Formats: sequence, structure tokens, C-alpha cells
Amino acid sequence: MKKSGILFAVVMFLVIVWGGVTYVVGNKAETYYHILLADASQFGFVTFTNTSYERGFLQSRAETLMEINFPDVKIPEESAAEGEQEPELAERTFRLVFEHLLHHGPLPYSSGPAGRYGFGPAIALVETTLTKFSPDQGGLENLLDEIPELKDSIEIARIRLDGTTDSLLEIPAFEYALDDGRINSGGLKAEVVYSLASGDMSGTYDMQNVEFSMPEGGFMAWKGFSGTFDMQKVLPMLYVGLSKAFVGGMEMSFPSPETGELEVVKMEEMEMTSNSTYDGKMVHIEQNATFGGLYIEGEKYGPLTINAEMKNIDGQALSDYQQQVIGVYKDVSSLDPDAIAARMLPMYVDLFSKLLAGDPELNIREFSLVTSKGDAEGSLNLRVAGIEEVSFENPIMLLQYLQNIDASADLSIDESLVRAIVLQKAKSDINEQIADAGAQGQELGFTDEQIEEMALQQYELQLEMLVAQNYIVQEVDKLRARMTFKQGELMVNGQALPVFGAN
Repeated sequence: MKKSGILFAVVMFLVIVWGGVTYVVGNKAETYYHILLADASQFGFVTFTNTSYERGFLQSRAETLMEINFPDVKIPEESAAEGEQEPELAERTFRLVFEHLLHHGPLPYSSGPAGRYGFGPAIALVETTLTKFSPDQGGLENLLDEIPELKDSIEIARIRLDGTTDSLLEIPAFEYALDDGRINSGGLKAEVVYSLASGDMSGTYDMQNVEFSMPEGGFMAWKGFSGTFDMQKVLPMLYVGLSKAFVGGMEMSFPSPETGELEVVKMEEMEMTSNSTYDGKMVHIEQNATFGGLYIEGEKYGPLTINAEMKNIDGQALSDYQQQVIGVYKDVSSLDPDAIAARMLPMYVDLFSKLLAGDPELNIREFSLVTSKGDAEGSLNLRVAGIEEVSFENPIMLLQYLQNIDASADLSIDESLVRAIVLQKAKSDINEQIADAGAQGQELGFTDEQIEEMALQQYELQLEMLVAQNYIVQEVDKLRARMTFKQGELMVNGQALPVFGAN
């Protein structure tokens, strides 16, 4: 055979092989597409349904309907007589339509956004765009025309040969004018790696600044949020691993209902870290949170720091409970508040019983709050041990479980902070009593100075009694207390404190 004939045969063989592989991989891409829709629909209140799939040789097109279901309570007209008509619960569904372009492997190529993944082995490269927004909701169906930037939102994914999916979601910044305000969004970006085989997932997310201006000078400015996560699926609906989140600061102003003047509330940033593990039976969680502070009427409350851990949380109990909750929310008719409470209560009881049987432990290793009125800090350890089975049939019998609780707490608060809190509460109580007396025709006529003095006298008397009984230890400008609870006995600073009125 001539060399040209051999070359032609080799080329034809490669073309046939390539075509066959592409056809097989195209089938596999369609299979993975339907599997991903099923996985994304497992949470009940959000479902994804394929509405069309046009299979091609090198690429295919598909369309997905996303439905978000939640109840909408219809309030009776004000003219209706009281008790004449009960609020009616109705389902409201928002629908979004997405279009997908699937570039088939084994070496898929895209000149579009998915091309950023490069040219390499994969089952498919997928490009997803939002084409319709609630097409049957009159108030929202034109949202894409009113916010054209949303049409540029893109989600791209690479389905690797082992079924692992890399995906990137980008929503561009946009402005949207309302009848009584304006929204400015800095956009959103999220990257996720998800394994179909194991269910493990990891990724990052970042939402930029959001501003919302309202009439009469009101506004909200939020610096967005971001974070990372690396989670492993250890049981159905149960994930453990490391996650970190950062919530940016927020500032809001709104007219005061009393004066009409603008009131400003400011919240500083928050950082949270959670690290959980699974030992084959129990879940153990460590959590750290730092909140920069909250400003109200010129006063700052914070920073707040909490460092805590939870041990011996029954993993199978958590998995079963979360699957049951998903089952409840898949049944839309059960979203009636009374019906859902009736279904959830036995689930709570069952979960609580199983968690107690695992000897759970809560340890707040650090609690620290700084305020302009003073600081507070403390720690807490709570452990339940030796309960094999919990019975809720006789509430009186629940008292026996107090013997299984072992707890200790240390608390230190600046006296100035305690004074500010107690005085505020005391003045509020006195003003309520004065108002009640006025409603009965008795004008007491106390001045603000007299009310302040009465509240201070109450505070000093209560503090003197607690210090005398050793329930509070006064150290210079701080108030301290150490509490322990063991075998049903509560001790405060070494002093027995009656429980439930017992001596």
C-alpha cells in the first residue's frame, strides 16, 4: 500500500475514534447535567428542571427552569370583621430560566467565557446565562430589561473526567432605580469545586459593596461579605470542614418616628471561623467570632469576641434531622405555620434526645465585650453525661436529668456597665408605673432627677444585698462571680444558691 494510502487510513481511523469518543463524552455530559440538577434540587424549596436539551456533535444546548417556592400569607381586608376571615396561606413561586451551552470533550474548546479554563481534558465546558426572570410574575418579568447588567451575568463550569466540577459565577455591578430610592450593587463572584462522587465541595465567594438610598435622606451602605470553605460530606446532608467568613461594615440612617430627624446606626465588620471534624460517630466543632462593634446614638458596643467549641454532637442524629427538615419543606402544603410546627416538634424532641445521649459538651473558652460604659469577660463550660434515654412524657421527671449536668462559669463585669444596664431598666420600670398611675387618674408628678435618684437607690440596695450574701464579689471597679452546677447543686462564689425554691 502506498504511503499516502496508509496516511489516509490512519487519519480516517483517528477521525472515527475522535468522533466516537466525542459522541460517548457528549452522552456523559448530558448525564452529568441531569445529575447536577438533581443534586441542586435536594433542598426542597428550590428545584431545577430541564425544559429542553438539543444534542449536537461538538456542543449541546439546554434550558433549565429554577423554581423558588415559599408561602405568602394573605392578610384579610381591614374592613372584614374580626374573626370573620382567617389569614389564608398561599404558595408563591419565583421562576428563573437559564440557558446552557455545553462544549463536549474529551478536549472541549470555547471561544466564550469558558475559554478561561484553557484547552485540556474534560467531559464538558458549560456556559450558563440567565434568560428570563419570573416570566409569570408581572412585577418582575421585565427586570432583565430594567437592569441590563444582569444579562451579562455568567456561570461557567468545567466537568472533569472524574466528575469533579469547577464552576465560576460572576454577577456584574449594577444600578437600579426604584420609585422611592436607588440600589447600587458592586456585584458578586463565587468559585466552587464540587465532587459528584464524594459530595465534597470547596470554594470562595465575594460580594462587593451594596448601597440603598431611600426617601427623606435615608440610606444603607454595606461593604458586602466574602469567605472561603472546604467541606467534606461525611453523611447525607452533613458536612464538616473549615469555613471562614468576613462580613463588611454597615451604616444605616432612617428618619426617627418621633422627631423626623435622621438616626444613624453603624455596625463594624465581623469575622467568623468554623472548623468541624467527624470521628465516625461524633461531630466536634470549634468556632471563633469577632464583631467590631455597634454604634447607637453615639455609643459604641464592641468589639465582641467569642471563642467556643462543641464536642460530642451525634453525627447520625444531625444527618437524620436535616433530611427530615428537607422532607418537610419539599411538601409545600406543610408550610402552614401550625402544620409545620406539628411536624417539626417530634423531630426536635427526637434530635434533642439523641444529642443528649452522646454526652455533648459546650465550652465557651473566651467571651469578651468592650463598651463605652465598661467591659465584660467570662467563660463557660457545660457538659451533659450519663443520659442513655430521654423521656418527655412526664415533665416532672425531667428534673432528674439535672443530676447529669456539670457546668461552671466565670464572669467579670465592670461595675460601671452593670450600673448603666440596671439603672436603665429601673428607670423604665418607674416610668411605666407612673404611666399606669396616670391612666388611673393619679398624677405622681416626679421629675427626671427624682426618677434618676429612685433608680440609683434601687441599684445600690440590690448591689449591697448581693455582695452581703456573697453572690457577687466586688473588686475595686469590677463585679465578679464564679458559678458551678454539679449533681443538682448550684454554687455561686462558694455559696449554695437554692434551685427552684429549694433550701
